[in-house]
Amino acid sequence: MIPAAKHEFEQMEDMLVALESYLLPYPWGSYKIVVLPPSFPYGGMENPLLTFISPAIMTGDRSLTNVLIHEIAHSWTGNLVSCKNWSSFWLNEGFTVFLERKGVAILSGEETAKLAAYVGLQGLNDSINSYEKDSNFTSLTPQLKGRNPDDAFSLVPYEKGFLFVTYLESLIGDEYFQDYMRNFIKDFWYKSIDSADFKQHFINYVRTKIDSPEEVLEAIDWNTWLTKPGLPPWLGHGTSGLAKEAIRFANQFLDGSIPPNKERWVDFSVQQKIIFFNTLLQNKQKLTAKVLHVIFETNPQFLLPRNAEIFTPWMRLCIATNYSERFPEMRTFLKYFGRFKYIRPIYKELVEAGRLDMAKEFFEEFKDHYHKIAVELIQHDIEKAISLQTPKQEEKREEL
Repeated sequence: MIPAAKHEFEQMEDMLVALESYLLPYPWGSYKIVVLPPSFPYGGMENPLLTFISPAIMTGDRSLTNVLIHEIAHSWTGNLVSCKNWSSFWLNEGFTVFLERKGVAILSGEETAKLAAYVGLQGLNDSINSYEKDSNFTSLTPQLKGRNPDDAFSLVPYEKGFLFVTYLESLIGDEYFQDYMRNFIKDFWYKSIDSADFKQHFINYVRTKIDSPEEVLEAIDWNTWLTKPGLPPWLGHGTSGLAKEAIRFANQFLDGSIPPNKERWVDFSVQQKIIFFNTLLQNKQKLTAKVLHVIFETNPQFLLPRNAEIFTPWMRLCIATNYSERFPEMRTFLKYFGRFKYIRPIYKELVEAGRLDMAKEFFEEFKDHYHKIAVELIQHDIEKAISLQTPKQEEKREEL
């Protein structure tokens, strides 16, 4: 484990230096990480001086180390400047995703950062669709009185928050926004703030530093961005060419045919592979087990439980199409990993596909391995499914 971690996180200092170049000098002295057991329910946890990291991000090719950039970025947004309450949690996570992608752009180029942003947008869509229409939990500032904040945990504060911060940057320009970020950190150093504090601070900056400030401020619909549920009114700077390539290739399978270059996805970057499988997942009703088998045969080793960001949508597709030959790998994955970003969607997919008994069986067998937070969330999903269960014919999918 130690040699593998050393290899995976070898660029840690470069990540920290990249973020310092955008923001301010690292304020906490030393920076260390500890890799926790696989039952750890998060990708990382940004404790000052000692970040906790899940081994699920250790893929051998450093393709998921953006999680570490994210945790380092929390040294400024989250640890130096913190949200005052859970309804303002997006201030911690939206700003940190923004800084994470700035770090990715510095280290790996703008195109890689754009790919990551599109993966995030796909995840945001998935999170919003997992709730009821117009759910309060899809607002940037959800009302949580009488609710456990874990009930509202999703990619919404991360990715919707990222889009809002990126939108504000687009209004005043990159250089001014970098200056704003530095001022933001200095002015709220060691303080906890809420959304109203941030709003007033940004307005004051624009009126002090930006030409035609009222034109900028009139372009911000604060109420819609902060309080309205669902997707935000602006979805970014457009889709990168590499993301479009992955989407187009996925659409060839969704059109009902097997493309002659069916193995092309194997040469995609990891981010493109994630986009490819997420695109298939968003249209899973158009796929069959036979089509998935063709994809699997092009690169069986890559679709084993090594990269959880790829394996999770892949396994959800296998469940949705009843590609049962792959279920033993699902069992191995659920037994070993405890990060609920990965395991909870798989349990939910089992329930949705009419395999509640299998979900219950796996959960009972593996729950002692999971963290209490993951156990409570998955148990809630299963109990809800049981309460809604009605006697009906289960839909039968095509099997191999």
